[in-house]
Amino acid sequence: MRLTELERREYMNYVTRFDFRPYVQDKTVLVTGSKGIMGQGVIKWLLLLNELHGTNTRIIALTRDSERLPDYIESGDSIRYESIDKPIYITGGGIDMNYIIHAACPTSNKVFMSQPVESLEVILHGTENMLLLAKESGARMVYLSSEEA
Repeated sequence: MRLTELERREYMNYVTRFDFRPYVQDKTVLVTGSKGIMGQGVIKWLLLLNELHGTNTRIIALTRDSERLPDYIESGDSIRYESIDKPIYITGGGIDMNYIIHAACPTSNKVFMSQPVESLEVILHGTENMLLLAKESGARMVYLSSEEA
């Protein structure tokens, strides 16, 4: 994984202050909103834990465009990008997930103002789907929200 000097310094500061290794060692984490600022932050943190401590955390990153990888991803990173359109995420698809980090949400104030009901429906239905998936798969879920949601 490629990080800027500033990113590496800030993530290293966090990794050295808080030891999450026992929680993510050999686990699978599904991250929604994987290309948003919050989802990317979680992914970079998990990849850094893999790099520094060999935690063997497997990451499944949900996105609208699974063919276009972010430029910080390198071959060998333990991450798999999947399209949100695949039915695997409604049924679990047999994936043994330990955690779901739900960070997907519309973030445009313009959209919120022009389509408030539709925006809330997207947030509610997406969260409901992830809660159902967590229940079905036995995973624990964390919901991350920007100020908009």
